Amino acid sequence: MATNQPFLSLNNDTGPEGTDGANYYFPADDKLSSDKEIYPDELSDEAGEGHGHAKDGAKASVFGSAMNIANTIMGAGILALPNVIKQFGVLLGSAIITFSCILTFVSCTLLLKSKNLSKHSKYISIGKHCFGNAGLWIVKLIIIVNNIGLCIAYLIIFTTVSTNLVQGFAKECQPGGSGDAIYCNSWALTLLASVMVTPFVFAKSMAKLQGASTIAVLAAAIFSIVTVENFLAEVVDGTNPTDINILPHIDKIPTALASVTSVFLAFTFQFNFFPVYKTLQDPSDQRMKHTTSLGLTIVLIIYLSVANCGYLTFGKDSKAGFLDNFTKDNLGLVKFIIVNVAFLISSTLTFPLMFFGAKNETYGAIKLIRKAFDKKKVEFDATRFEDDEKTIEEKYGFKGAQFHIYTFVLFAIIVVLAIKVPGIDSVFSFVGSTAANGLNFLLPAMFYLKLASKKGKMRAIALVMCIVGAVMGVVGIVSSALTH
Repeated sequence: MATNQPFLSLNNDTGPEGTDGANYYFPADDKLSSDKEIYPDELSDEAGEGHGHAKDGAKASVFGSAMNIANTIMGAGILALPNVIKQFGVLLGSAIITFSCILTFVSCTLLLKSKNLSKHSKYISIGKHCFGNAGLWIVKLIIIVNNIGLCIAYLIIFTTVSTNLVQGFAKECQPGGSGDAIYCNSWALTLLASVMVTPFVFAKSMAKLQGASTIAVLAAAIFSIVTVENFLAEVVDGTNPTDINILPHIDKIPTALASVTSVFLAFTFQFNFFPVYKTLQDPSDQRMKHTTSLGLTIVLIIYLSVANCGYLTFGKDSKAGFLDNFTKDNLGLVKFIIVNVAFLISSTLTFPLMFFGAKNETYGAIKLIRKAFDKKKVEFDATRFEDDEKTIEEKYGFKGAQFHIYTFVLFAIIVVLAIKVPGIDSVFSFVGSTAANGLNFLLPAMFYLKLASKKGKMRAIALVMCIVGAVMGVVGIVSSALTH
């Protein structure tokens, strides 16, 4: 029987060594490489996010898992895509969306290889394994920013849709109207949204939100179908605009560049990549690649359809806030109600899912900080902090009023930010260039570059992705600042 000994170096073909002072011990003859698959049952015993032995329950087929990926990806980011086509034209805009989809698949491949090299299959665990406690905090902060940003976006969407509906039926709220009624004010509609989602934000288990997730996805699908159908109807009637850009016709470069980073947000799902891997039937890297490619293909088809049909329907008059384009006059009463109510339901029921993730990560950070102030040794316990089947009290020790106070304060901060933020496009560009860019491109590339020692095609690709991600992150932040 082989003796156990620590691997010598993080950048060694035989495997990694912990960067936080703790060596990872595996059998000396059990050499790790990025292509030697490490399956869920062979991973270290950390339950939760795609790690350790799978719990009893139904496994998903490749198609079922692909649909889970598609459902995770599609969300508020779809609203930013028609503006990308408007800025860069039909050809280049479609190419940018497609290229981002391809890079997303590459990032997932890098995550699989990082799993094999680190013997971890949790986003946060790989981050800690590669960069120690700094990696833990960076990944946690990025997920918090991503989820809080999306929470703000969904509240803004609710306000936009509600405003469209109110203006469609209340003349006093229309441009030029008195606007005296309280329901004509956007801040009042945001507060209404917060009241509607309040029963969900105090949920202590993700399982209680599964029904809401299904309804939200169906509502988003209805919105997409109506968008495409409306374009086709205009083509048949010959009423669609002719002032469209097939090739780029950029008036303001910062505005155009800021729109690109929103595409990153539209494809971000990597923090849920390993949970899908864990629940896949007969999991293997190859099957997960098939699953990911199928899911991304479904999303790409829907994205290109909505982006192009949305832009071609309104032409150069298309607004950056895509929902603002839909009015009772250009859609007709029935479709106007359907498209707005569908997205109203989708944003209302998707908010709790994003808030649940933000709440958990924030509470985990608070717990670690509290331990640090108590001068206790801060240990990262993936089972404690990442198992979605545990309640907040079981994970973090919060009880009764303490849990409700933390939840209310975080929720109140998000509501205030949603009221103060100038528009959803600013949220898309900021979150897209920072958190979404980090989750989608930068971190998977950095993980692989840290873990892999052999030079080769994948290492070169990871380096290019890291450079592109860093450049686009800076460009996105600067462009967002200049345009807002």
